[in-house]
Amino acid sequence: MSKRDNKISGGAPQSRAEAEEWMSRLQKVNIRIRDIDTDLREQSADLKVRAAAKVEPFINEKEIISKGLFAWAEANRDALTNGGKTKTIKLETGTVFWRQQPAKVTLRGVDKVLEYLSSNRLRRFIRIKKEVDKDAMLREQTVASKIPGVSIKSAGEMIEAKPFEDTLEASS
Repeated sequence: MSKRDNKISGGAPQSRAEAEEWMSRLQKVNIRIRDIDTDLREQSADLKVRAAAKVEPFINEKEIISKGLFAWAEANRDALTNGGKTKTIKLETGTVFWRQQPAKVTLRGVDKVLEYLSSNRLRRFIRIKKEVDKDAMLREQTVASKIPGVSIKSAGEMIEAKPFEDTLEASS
């Protein structure tokens, strides 16, 4: 990079001094990218706050309307569903319907539940998940690499340029 040219246009530095210039430029570019990203995040957060404030009254109104419709439908369920023969009420502007929600299991104290199931012959409610322990294979690469279907590849080597970004302020 020459002193008169502020942009890098391919190639590579030809000396340690040029490498220092390139690293300095990389540092400045990284800071600009970080600053733009930070600005975007701040603007996005501000937009979300403003949108939430605008939508809040509508959410409250929706809740009031929905509760009212549900109360009306429940109070008149027998007549509206023809004695329970249907679960759907068609209005001119929409539909009200009842749906059975699927059952769900909630657990508190999973370890105690598992212990109870094990000691009370209820193992059919215990699922055992089998999976390959890749970390163990990495610890024993010689043995693991002989297993059919297993290959262990070298992580390889990489080179990275990391400027000292904390030492430089962004310039406009």
